[in-house]
Parts: sequence; C-alpha cells; structure tokens
Amino acid sequence: MRYLEGVLQIANLFLAVVAGFIGVSLFKVSHRFKSIRVWRVLIVAFILLSIQLILGVLIAFKIIAHPKFITHLIPTTILILIIYCVYSQIRYHTKEVCETKPKKKKVKKPVKKKVVKKKVAKRAPKKRVAKKKATKRRKK
Repeated sequence: MRYLEGVLQIANLFLAVVAGFIGVSLFKVSHRFKSIRVWRVLIVAFILLSIQLILGVLIAFKIIAHPKFITHLIPTTILILIIYCVYSQIRYHTKEVCETKPKKKKVKKPVKKKVVKKKVAKRAPKKRVAKKKATKRRKK
C-alpha cells in the first residue's frame, strides 16, 4: 500500500510541475488579449495550487516537517483568488455587453414621388355646345 501511495505522490508531483509551467506560460498569452487579462489572478491561483501539491509530496515523503499554517493558508488563498477571478470575469463581460450595444440599422424611408398635376386647357361645357347645335337645326 505504501508503494502505491508513493507512486501516486510522484505522479502528483509531476502533474504539479506541469501545472506550474502551464500557469507561467499563460502569463504571456494574458498580455495579448484584453478579454483574458482577468485570468492573471487565476494563473496565480494555479501556481499556488502547484506549490501546494509539491509541498504535499514533500510532506508525504517526510522530506520537510509538516507546517500547519501552510495547509490552511495556501488553499484559503487559492479559494479567495478563484472567487475574485470569477467575480471579475463576470463584471468584465457584463460591462462589455452593456457598453457595446448593437448598432441599429438605418432603414431608408421610401421616397414619395411628387405628383405633378398637369394643367388642362379649359373646355366649354358640353351642354352649351349641344344647345347651340340644337338651335341651329331649328333655324334651318
């Protein structure tokens, strides 16, 4: 059983070192993009987690004495940093959504054509013309 525990602790140590390198490499990426600048705090928590795991391995193999404050101080710090990171990320995204409202598309109103009334020459009423013809016929 001790053999299995030792193998798991060594695997834990290896994963902690890999996690630490990933955390350090994320610092470079976080400077490039504005949307993930909040991740810097999360990266610090990630590195602290890898330190906690390395200390756990060293304590398990009895390489260092068991410092009691470290077992509570580092996980509490990690938890506070993760909570702050989540809060900051939510605040950042809600701020981005509120500030960048979608632009309204300008709808072109249909152009109304002006109706030009043509001037029509005035004609004599038909009734008068009809009466004149009727009177001429009677005279003949």
